Amino acid sequence: MPDQDPRKNWRFLLLRLMVLALVVALIAAVAVFAVDVASLFQPSAPLGAYVYPHVFRGRLHYLTGVQNGLLAMAQPAFWTGLGFFFVFAISSEWLKYRAEKRLAARARGGDKR
Repeated sequence: MPDQDPRKNWRFLLLRLMVLALVVALIAAVAVFAVDVASLFQPSAPLGAYVYPHVFRGRLHYLTGVQNGLLAMAQPAFWTGLGFFFVFAISSEWLKYRAEKRLAARARGGDKR
């Protein structure tokens, strides 16, 4: 039988959002890592499709338009995903703390809020 306590439903929603935010951050990290590794084999002077300069590991490398766009989306997505993960994690733990505090108060016999 499913639990009807709405506070627990909020916690499960927050846990799902935490996982989603972490997945977004991990996918973005993999994308940044892939562009970083690919840049090692790319020219250090503009050549053909390689026209977007970026510094990786202290050296200037030129990226294609697709790699530049991927990097421009992946870097903010990584930090946003991490930020939302921690916001949802802190919210989830706060709800858990309040529920445990409420249960402890009821166990003592007084229903204090």
